[in-house]
Amino acid sequence: MNMFNQEVEGFWQVGATKFKNKFQALVFATETNQEVSYIYFDQIWNNFDRSLLGKVSLKKLYQQRAQQIRDSYDYLILYFSGGADSYNVLRSFIDNGIKLDEVCVKWPMAAIKSQVYKANKLDTSARNTLSEWDYAIKPVLDWLSQYHPQIKINIADWTDNLSPEIYTEDLWHHVNTWNDIEIPFMLTYSKSELLKLNKGKKVGSIYGIDKPLLAYRDNKWFMSFTDTGTGMGIPSQENRYGTEYFYWSPKFPILAMEQAYQLSSYVDDNFHLRQYYYSDVSKDWPLDFTLLSIRMQNSVARQVLYDNWTNNFQADKPNIADREDKHFWIFEHPELTKCRDSFLDMNSLFLSQLDKRLYLGVERSQRDFGKVRGRYQHLFSKWHFVRLINE
Repeated sequence: MNMFNQEVEGFWQVGATKFKNKFQALVFATETNQEVSYIYFDQIWNNFDRSLLGKVSLKKLYQQRAQQIRDSYDYLILYFSGGADSYNVLRSFIDNGIKLDEVCVKWPMAAIKSQVYKANKLDTSARNTLSEWDYAIKPVLDWLSQYHPQIKINIADWTDNLSPEIYTEDLWHHVNTWNDIEIPFMLTYSKSELLKLNKGKKVGSIYGIDKPLLAYRDNKWFMSFTDTGTGMGIPSQENRYGTEYFYWSPKFPILAMEQAYQLSSYVDDNFHLRQYYYSDVSKDWPLDFTLLSIRMQNSVARQVLYDNWTNNFQADKPNIADREDKHFWIFEHPELTKCRDSFLDMNSLFLSQLDKRLYLGVERSQRDFGKVRGRYQHLFSKWHFVRLINE
């Protein structure tokens, strides 16, 4: 079997039973009182030759990965978020003269146009995520239009079909991790993808997934992958094997490993940062420190891994499990009450079938809608050895 024909997102396993669908795995784990494992091309990382690490610059590897993807497809779409990961992907193509056909931004443009928020560069809370359009996304798109007009810019407004009817049971079965109110975003794609496919073109959809996840134990650094990471780039049903996670690819494993190698080396040289990385004591972290550690890990990774990041505005990740803080405008706007309630009904239906250990619930003290609220627990893959501490 060609290992690259496995499910692009990896798969889930309960005992000896494998699942392509995470929800089905969680239900089976509930019924059998077993744990769920996330499997992401373990054999690739287990068999990687670590003597190759530290030999080639990340800049060169980014170029090689961009060229690898270019050579594999007729038409390339970069799904651009405005963050450091996708910005580095964009620059890896442009700075090396490698053709990129399209940049697609999935964004709630109806919310932008309806003025449910006021752009504010000083507020970095998740509630101010919409300001990323003004300070991180639009400036880059304007720059592209002026200096690289050959790259098509496509804005895919995931609120185009936002209605109570969109939150259906079928919708939930198409997402494997982010079962929150943003599901329509996850399942929105560039119209070019299907149009090019229908013309017989091979289309590559690129996502900037993701920064290394590190942990240390017994004087060793390890790297893992999460289903929440791959879940940010759900393959379209029409182009299942055209999805490319730029950094986390079994087709180019040296990139993820080298990122982990460089990042862990930097943390060794800056010992005070180690407290923010996963270890045996992480399970005892209070929530506030867990959220701080995630912010610190992201900040350090951007600094170490990307030399082109311009510190564009970035809001914090949501603190509430179903991302109510990020998408407050859906939860609070009177015209969207029916959409909110439809989402809460369907999400509650799915979560109610699971053991509480398998989802991250929303505390009723945050806002009580009288329903089970939350999202599926994120799962780590196996932890793969990277290097010895202070090697």
